Amino acid sequence: HSNSCFVLLLVGLSAYTWPASVGISAEQAASRLAQKRTLLIRERVFSVAFSPDGKRIAGGCGDGTIKVWDVSTGKVRLTLRNPSTLHSRWAIGSVAFSSDGKRIVGGGNLNVGDGDRAGVEAKVWDAAGGKELLNLVSEKGFPPRSYQSIQSVTFSPDGSRIAIGGLENVRVRGLRTKIQLFDATDGKEMLTVKPERFNVRGVRVAFSPDGRRIALGEIG
Repeated sequence: HSNSCFVLLLVGLSAYTWPASVGISAEQAASRLAQKRTLLIRERVFSVAFSPDGKRIAGGCGDGTIKVWDVSTGKVRLTLRNPSTLHSRWAIGSVAFSSDGKRIVGGGNLNVGDGDRAGVEAKVWDAAGGKELLNLVSEKGFPPRSYQSIQSVTFSPDGSRIAIGGLENVRVRGLRTKIQLFDATDGKEMLTVKPERFNVRGVRVAFSPDGRRIALGEIG
């Protein structure tokens, strides 16, 4: 029995899609690698997301851009750039489409010089024309011990809010989770939560289908 979804696979510096099926054997799955379609070439891709209609894929890249590919052709339809990173390196660790497919949120870490952590940024763009709509987070010039990172971004199901999950450094005690909730219309911060758990290395956030709860996943 087959369904109509696709699996996206990142291999090295390239990305591929191929049809996904339910209940197939490992041998069948391996053979379907031959059906893959190359979408990305010579890119460092840290995060990917399908548009709600399945026609586009957004990828957060290591050069500080978000590229949007056409699933049917594999061609780049749009490149979203962050003007503040022209003389630095911004690794976009997480991207997501809004439920109507009209907006893209991306967040990541800003690096300069020899790679010392220099800040975090999260922004919202128009998914059609690439115009920057909101600057949710823009924190730069951290002292070396104040490491922070944005690792997960997502829209609420109705597109009215954006949740961001990241890490902040608490002196002596180590890294802990930081969750921020923003209004997706005006970009104003609505809520910040900092669970008292430390030595966390990875964070992921997700909304429930009704948008009333946020799930948090941590790697310790």
